[in-house]
Amino acid sequence: MTPSAAVRSRRPNSLYRKTKSRPCGVRCKGEAIESTLPDRRFVALVLLPRALMQRTRLPLSVACALIASTAAAQDLPIQSGRAVYERVANSVFLVQTETDSGEPVGQGTAFLIDDGRLITNEHVIREGRVFLRSAGLKIECAVAARDELNDLALLTVPAVGVSRPLRLAGDLPRPGDAVFAIGNPEGLERTISLGLYTGPRRLDGRDLLQVSASISHGSSGGPVVNASGEVVGVASGFLTEGQNLNFAVPIAAVRALLSGGGSAPPSVDNFLGLVRRLQEERRSTTYSADPGSRFQALDRRISQVLSDALRAADDKPESLLLLAETASLEDGAIALKAAEQAVDLTKGADPRARIAFARALRAKGTWANEPEKERLLRLAEDHAAAAIAALQPPLADHLVLLAAIQEQLPGRLADSYQSYKRALELRKRSQPDDVSLDLFQLFEAAARTSRPAEARSWFLELELTGKATSAHYDSYGKFLESAEDHTGAGDAYVRAAGATGGTYDHFCRAARSFLNGDNLDGALTAARQCIESAASVADSEKNVAHAHQTISLILVDRGVYDEAISHARQAIAIDPADGWAYYALARALRSLNRYHEAIAAGKNALRLADGRHAVMHAALGSAYFGLQDWSQAASAYRKAAEMDPDDADAAFNAAAALYNEKSFRESLRWWEEVLRRDPEYPDRAYVQQTIQELRGPA
Repeated sequence: MTPSAAVRSRRPNSLYRKTKSRPCGVRCKGEAIESTLPDRRFVALVLLPRALMQRTRLPLSVACALIASTAAAQDLPIQSGRAVYERVANSVFLVQTETDSGEPVGQGTAFLIDDGRLITNEHVIREGRVFLRSAGLKIECAVAARDELNDLALLTVPAVGVSRPLRLAGDLPRPGDAVFAIGNPEGLERTISLGLYTGPRRLDGRDLLQVSASISHGSSGGPVVNASGEVVGVASGFLTEGQNLNFAVPIAAVRALLSGGGSAPPSVDNFLGLVRRLQEERRSTTYSADPGSRFQALDRRISQVLSDALRAADDKPESLLLLAETASLEDGAIALKAAEQAVDLTKGADPRARIAFARALRAKGTWANEPEKERLLRLAEDHAAAAIAALQPPLADHLVLLAAIQEQLPGRLADSYQSYKRALELRKRSQPDDVSLDLFQLFEAAARTSRPAEARSWFLELELTGKATSAHYDSYGKFLESAEDHTGAGDAYVRAAGATGGTYDHFCRAARSFLNGDNLDGALTAARQCIESAASVADSEKNVAHAHQTISLILVDRGVYDEAISHARQAIAIDPADGWAYYALARALRSLNRYHEAIAAGKNALRLADGRHAVMHAALGSAYFGLQDWSQAASAYRKAAEMDPDDADAAFNAAAALYNEKSFRESLRWWEEVLRRDPEYPDRAYVQQTIQELRGPA
């Protein structure tokens, strides 16, 4: 934004329309005083309390003059903004960072502080080479100093044209004073915004100034100035959770950087604040396992700052506990050292230190090899148990930690289950609306300790809370599958699909479970939901193909052959290597007496499955039987019967094909095999009669 594009404002002496009756420029009527702009865009009605006018005995003409001067003052911020912009804008620059190959990394704002030196945010220039854009030129900058804790950096450049350095303010503004931010939001160079100064704040371990002047992406590093154009702070960021909550680094930190003193002596609070900012930056960065990536660089920097925090914590137990908590999800080694130091310093008398140490020991033990794993976990159990004994009543979270440690120790699952039960009892007393996680942990513990009835009971209680998630139902479905309750598992997967975090895959798994449990209506419904909900979902092809195959098999048994063929062909189109889809197609074609096509599909099924499945041989035998190719039918049915020693139907069909082929001796053996496999075979009388015929007279 250039000065010529600034908002134009009327001069104070033309703000009000003059009238003959009132030289003050406002129309006064009794105790109501009205002011009107010439273009009639603004009408202000000011009412003076009668008591005030009577008490002060203020002449009406004086009151009019005061109101006129107040109204004129409302134009001052706009006039001041123009003056500020003209004074400051040419000293504010766009800063860009690039890789060595010239790829852009990021951009922000910097401002001239004296000849050849500029101030910006440290996070703006953290990566890559730094360039300043000025008058169409691209000038490389050198980083002369950094203050990472306060997010400041000092740059040097050979020259920046005729720009003049900005002055640093001697004092902070007073709350309510006008301030201006000038920067390059989203690359829009030298954008000015007006706001008010609220006051100092302490956020993320550092001192900041809260302002309402707008600060957006790209404004970072720009000056925040007072009405005189003096720098009071450096734009640093804003809270995304709120509205117009913007922050700047105080000018005192800039002075410290310029003097070579850097930030104030760092504390653990300072370092942990920096860790939180780095974590936020990492969350907005695409994950990469490449050691040279920005993501991995931030990972390493976070670990380094945590190491610095450990040194700063020294012999302060409270600081060590804060560090242990922050490091627990970032660097287990630092979390372990901090917690162990806290235990040593408190001589084991602080239960919080013991719990932090137990948590860090468990984290390390989880990934250790035996026998170190068991040693670490037993030590963790000792510290957790000591902390619990020292607190009466103990905290539910501490008992959950103890239970989690015990379930990893050999032979301690029963103890773990009891610890989880104690945790639930405590939680019900202290946080009755927050027991869902405890109930789920108890369900899992009961399942691990072979208590299926109790596992079902805990899960039912979890359902009644109304807080069961997709992951909970998913685990419950797997539990029911292992118990061979396939219909129950299917129901669980359908609920998982409809719960928070559910996916199309849960419908697909429900279809398979229902099919295994012979709940064909449930399988059909779930398979169709699987296909519908998987539309446009990446990598869903295998599941969708299986759903089509499931529908085809069920529809064949129900005599809906044309639709069965359609679904089988869709499964094959999605996954041509799926032998079961060809098996479904073979059965559907055989049912329509399309024997040659059924034989081709059956052969493909066997080829793709490497001949592993007896039912595929039986399907091929059925197609040959329809063609009255008795030799091929007998061969396929014999193979099916040999692969599945309990299948009496395959033995019956083999016997029938051999009989029709007139291989009577071989046929007799298979007729006898039918009754051996199933003495109560449905066609037992027919089989016995055929056997008698083939044996001849006694």
